[in-house]
Amino acid sequence: MMMGTQILEHLQAILPLDEGPLVLPIEHKKTGLVLVDIVNGFCTLGAGNLAPQVPNQQISGMVEEGVRLAREFSARKWPMLAFLDTHYPDKPEPPYPPHCIVGTGEENLIPGSKEASKTPLCGLE
Repeated sequence: MMMGTQILEHLQAILPLDEGPLVLPIEHKKTGLVLVDIVNGFCTLGAGNLAPQVPNQQISGMVEEGVRLAREFSARKWPMLAFLDTHYPDKPEPPYPPHCIVGTGEENLIPGSKEASKTPLCGLE
């Protein structure tokens, strides 16, 4: 059975993934952006039980690229959809500790993506 690093190395070997920044086409060809759980409770330093407690280059890189893409999509008025992990205090989600509780700010989009969130969000057609 493969473990952590072995699985990642195996996936990188078999999947044609480019880890560089995404270059968007000039024309709009039914392109949409889906942002998943780029919220304070997972991405902002010290913002909650599941947020990084020390700087994390992988999370920072993901957030920077997500914000860059959201700004670009917003400027082009292309559709975006954001999924925000949100929970109520009286509804635990075992095995995880309480996180992204409504009203704590953990459930909010990370700083920097809020301006893009002012663009109407819609599903892809």
